[in-house]
Amino acid sequence: MEIDFSNQITSGRPGPKSSAQTPAKPEEKVKGSPKNPPGSAGTKPDAKETAKKQLEKKDDKKLITSQADSIQYSKKIIKALKNKVKEHNSKHGKKVRLGQLKKVYRRGAGAFSQSHRPGKSRGQWAMARVNMFLRMMAGKKVKDAYRKADGDIARADIIDFSTYLYPEEQDFIQAEADVLEYDIDLYDFNPEELYLDDESESLGFIVEI
Repeated sequence: MEIDFSNQITSGRPGPKSSAQTPAKPEEKVKGSPKNPPGSAGTKPDAKETAKKQLEKKDDKKLITSQADSIQYSKKIIKALKNKVKEHNSKHGKKVRLGQLKKVYRRGAGAFSQSHRPGKSRGQWAMARVNMFLRMMAGKKVKDAYRKADGDIARADIIDFSTYLYPEEQDFIQAEADVLEYDIDLYDFNPEELYLDDESESLGFIVEI
């Protein structure tokens, strides 16, 4: 069955936003609300302590500021994306390209600034978006809003898209494994300063896979 991506969107889905789609208040974006401490809704005895450690792990990440670090970090991301392209194309008839995954990764990294998911880093969020894109390209079930938003990348077109598109739990689970495997979860970064445009591979570095 072919998917029609003609219904382009420039904003979030119609209707009221769900609680997951509501951006965090400025005072809650880093450490959460004092009225509802991390893990207070958990059922396990150690839920609060586990949630607190997850938040501290996210908040302790250093921001990449130098060009050299940006290049090295970009190399790791590109290696991860290249391997995802290779794995996907070996299993599915609908192929993907490295340039497509770079665009999806950049979108996910940018959307992280509008997100509210305690314990998830920008790198995890971006990679989860890549995983969701690959599921869509493999013909698996994804949210209709996402098909419309990143469908332009599948068609190699450019349209506006909503930042309020959230990967599903399975995408985050895979993303956590990805960032650990490729050692790309130690830092926070400005998406605009990474070398993930389509010409990145001509900057003089080689990514071995």
